[in-house]
Order: sequence, then C-alpha cells, then structure tokens
Amino acid sequence: MKPAAPLIFAVSVLTCLTAMILGLAHGSTDIELADILSSLTPHLSQGPPPPLTQEIVWNLRLPRVCVAALVGASLGVSGAALQGLFRNPLADPYVLGIASGGAFGASIILWLSAAAGIAVGLTPLGALIGAVVAAAVVFGASQKARGLSLNTVLLAGVAVGLVFSALLSLVLVMAGRQAGDILGWLLGSLSGQSWSQAGWISMTTLIGLSLILTQSNALDAFLMGEEAAAGVGVDLKKVKVTVLGASVILVAGAVAFCGLIGFVGLIVPHMVRRWTGPGHKWCLLTSTFGGAALLVAADLISRLLVPERELPVGVITGCLGGPFFLFLLIRGERHA
Repeated sequence: MKPAAPLIFAVSVLTCLTAMILGLAHGSTDIELADILSSLTPHLSQGPPPPLTQEIVWNLRLPRVCVAALVGASLGVSGAALQGLFRNPLADPYVLGIASGGAFGASIILWLSAAAGIAVGLTPLGALIGAVVAAAVVFGASQKARGLSLNTVLLAGVAVGLVFSALLSLVLVMAGRQAGDILGWLLGSLSGQSWSQAGWISMTTLIGLSLILTQSNALDAFLMGEEAAAGVGVDLKKVKVTVLGASVILVAGAVAFCGLIGFVGLIVPHMVRRWTGPGHKWCLLTSTFGGAALLVAADLISRLLVPERELPVGVITGCLGGPFFLFLLIRGERHA
C-alpha cells in the first residue's frame, strides 16, 4: 500500500459526492444548489422548494443518480477484484460472458413484448436469467478435479460470450420493429430509473461488495501466484468461488437494469492501482467510489452533450474510456 492510498480513497469519495450533486443540479432544467438542499433536507432549510423542483429532484434525478452510482460502483469493484484474481490488468467484469448472457435474455423479452404480449417490465428478469445461465455454463465447464481453473474460466467466458453474442445478433435480425428498442437497451441507458429499481440494485451491490471485501487479504496473496497463496494458508477454492460469485451478482444486477456499459470496470481499477499500489484493501474501496463517480459523470454528459436528445451512457463511457485506456497503455510501454 502506498502512503497516499487513504488520501486517494478520500478524494474518490469527494469526487463521487460532487458528481452526484452536479447530476442533481443539471439537466434539461438547471436547479440551484440551495433548492437541491432544501428538497433533500426540507426540515433543515428555511422552507420547501417549489413543488415542481421537489418532484424533479426526488422522483426523476435522485433515483437516476443513485442507480448510476450503484452500477458504477458494482462495475468498478468487480473489475478490481477480477484483475487481482486473474493477475491480469486487462480483466474486465464482462470477461466471464455474463453480460452477453444478460443481453441475450433481455433481447428475448424485448422481442416478444409485442408479438407475445410479454410485459417490457420483465426485461430485467430476462437479463438476470440470461446472466445466471451464462455464469452456470462457464463455471460448469471450468470445474476440474483440483477445483476451479481460472484459465478455463477465462476461456470459457470468452466462448460463452461469443455464443450469446451470436444469438443476440440472430434476435436483432429477426426482431423487426423491436430491433431499435433492443439496440437502445444494449447501448446502456439510465433513463426512467425508479426508486424500486434503485432498491434492487442496491441489494446486489451491497451483497457483492461485502463478499469481495472479505477477500481483500486473500487477493493480496494471489498476487504471488496460486501456489504461493496456498502456501501461506489461503483457501484457493473459497477465494475463487467468492470473488467470481460476487462478480456474477454485481454484473448481473448492473446489466439487468442498465444494459451494457463498458470500460468502467476496466479503466477505474487500472487507474486506481497506479495511485494506491497493488494492495487490495484500498484498491477495492477506491475503485468502488471511483466507478460510481465515473458513471454518474458519464450520465451527466449524456444528458448535456446533445440537449434535444439524450445519448446512451454506454456510448459516452466507450468514447471516453477507449482513447484514455490506449493513452495509458502507450504511456506504460514508453516507461517500460
């Protein structure tokens, strides 16, 4: 751990809170900070804000900002944990094929919503089922006599992801008029979030985060390799099952309600490790709030960049994340 790791964590928390306040303040209608504070704490302010302002803050923007923060936190911490488990800085929450399975499950619901009369509101359930099926296939194919093989998990995740991506392409071809709705969902969106959705995502985030944080010391031992970790008393099977299972919960919850949002779980842990060092205690905590801050900021940009039309947040994270990650790679090669 670097000496500045706690300071970096504090900065990530402040950045997240700042991004959330900006997300509440700006949009199609800008709201003054005083009105936001009076909406959130009416008993501590001089008086309640106008009813329209309170409606916008409480029922439109605050659920959306909370969901963005929770999804960003889920992707950030799962990315940091998987990079430590696989000892690979390019590991990503979507590498297990879970996201592709969730996307396929959601696309089936959206496709059948008009043809078979299935409610579009069941889309998160379809995504969750698809993600769980994909995870079951990956873990089932990766079981060895000596336990779960991480190399096989990686390869099986790529294979399962390709299969579900192909099935998703087939659905898009056959969907007809629903293809636009499916594509819009796949690009990632935080519009129309409600407090009920925020409640569900908060459950998956808290469960997955709690499980991963219990393995921070074991992930430190994994940096030396599996044999060395076993030599210092680490239960390899428990660590693998816990981290991979928690990642499934986190990614499935994020994909189920917000679609595919890339690069958050790849870039944030990569940046955080440069500042906090390889130790996982502060890396996991900082990646949690860093991921939340990044996605809240990306959602704000998606609302403000083209005022007359809201852009998919997945497009924003891709446009920001791709060039930035290439910059980090090129810079790293030059230093090497």
